[in-house]
Amino acid sequence: MQLKGMNRGRIADDLVLYNEHYAPTTK
Repeated sequence: MQLKGMNRGRIADDLVLYNEHYAPTTK
């Protein structure tokens, strides 16, 4: 469960970085 949560948070961070890199207008 904990590992799954960590992975989920990591994916969320990756999505944020992806959005900031490819769509900075969302900020």
